[in-house]
Amino acid sequence: TATVTIDPTTDTTVEVDETVALTLATGVGYTVGTAATVTGTILNDDTQVTLAVAPPTGVSEDGTTNLVYTFTRSGVTTNALTVNYGVGGTATFSTDYTQTGTATFTATTGTITFAAGASTATITVDPTTDATVEADETVALTLATGIGYTVGTAATVTGTILNDDKITRNDFGNDQKADILWRNNNGTVALWQMNGVTISAPNIVANVDNTWTIAGTGDFNADAKSDILWRNTDGTVALWQMDGKNITSPSVIANVDNTWKVASIGDFNADNKTDILWRNTDGTVALWQMDGKNITSPSVIANVDNTWKIVGTGDFNADNKADILWRNTDGTVALWQMDGKNITSPSVIANVPNTWQIEGIDDFGSDGKADILWRNTDGTVALWQMNGKNITAASVIANVDNTWQIAGTGDFNGDRTGDILWRNDNGANAIWLINNGTVTTPSSISGADTSWNIAAPII
Repeated sequence: TATVTIDPTTDTTVEVDETVALTLATGVGYTVGTAATVTGTILNDDTQVTLAVAPPTGVSEDGTTNLVYTFTRSGVTTNALTVNYGVGGTATFSTDYTQTGTATFTATTGTITFAAGASTATITVDPTTDATVEADETVALTLATGIGYTVGTAATVTGTILNDDKITRNDFGNDQKADILWRNNNGTVALWQMNGVTISAPNIVANVDNTWTIAGTGDFNADAKSDILWRNTDGTVALWQMDGKNITSPSVIANVDNTWKVASIGDFNADNKTDILWRNTDGTVALWQMDGKNITSPSVIANVDNTWKIVGTGDFNADNKADILWRNTDGTVALWQMDGKNITSPSVIANVPNTWQIEGIDDFGSDGKADILWRNTDGTVALWQMNGKNITAASVIANVDNTWQIAGTGDFNGDRTGDILWRNDNGANAIWLINNGTVTTPSSISGADTSWNIAAPII
């Protein structure tokens, strides 16, 4: 006998089984006794693991869809296999999300086990629902080395939890419920912190010289608490950063020529900080993008014929950026969809007789898109539910005695739907809680002397 020894070369490559084939050939002094080729097989014994996440665009924090991380092994799958990985990202485990499917999981590391014969194993990351306005957060997994496999995905695989919470307008206490800000004829400022139709905390804030007017309320420092914007008759613009009824940081922003008026406020660049929209008597529209009391980006947007009036702002296309709603003296309603200072989509919505006036801009359908509340001179209240520039549903809500005025709108019960605040000529107040455009709970709330005026919420 004589032998040939074939020694397979060790590697970590997942590949098909390979063969070494010898065939006897004729020669001198012998005959061929085995005519067929004799084949030996080198069996692949390597396993490679890869990792991917779906959906790659991320999932909504409060949605039903979860992030699914799929571990896939190729090569040998006969036996059970445990794979190591690192955990990272900006989301906090057990606070911002929970997980299922793993053998072990901590804030920094974890393991997952493939069942015998299985080629995939998955981890499901379920975002924790909350009402906190925050940046999008990430869950990042990185395959780590271990026994019995090689790493096929070297890069970190990141899934995103998309923030779907919005700042509640006129929420001074960060409880996701709108509050009511009052100003007395004598200059006194008061705050009713609300829980639905109940006044949970009525407080006097301060007394301010009547040369100062409340120009608007908004969250200028991204703490999810409304602040108060002031304008003096001499043109000075000032800001009270607030914590409930308490003024935490009063500051002067700038002095602006009185040919400029604050037209509206809103978050135009999706940084969760309120910006200031200006209109000049010559028709010029300008924007101050803000960071607290600081003007980070002042810019002119456009000059518009003074037959057009800025009615207000709202997020009509659910991109978390304020858009500008216009009304012409001829009744035409138009919308500028915005991205910061840039007009991305100017469009006419409709022409409406001037017996109808816009009384509110709010999300009455709980779809993240601003809608338009109307009031006719005959007392009729109507609602346009909107999708961008498109009216998806137009309906009459009620007819109300004209001794009652719509004072403003806001989410008073924290259900992410705009409600309607009413004020009667005699000082009586009421709130209509709304659900998908329907009045579910019309309620009287405490009255206030007619020397008191509602400063917020207003359109």
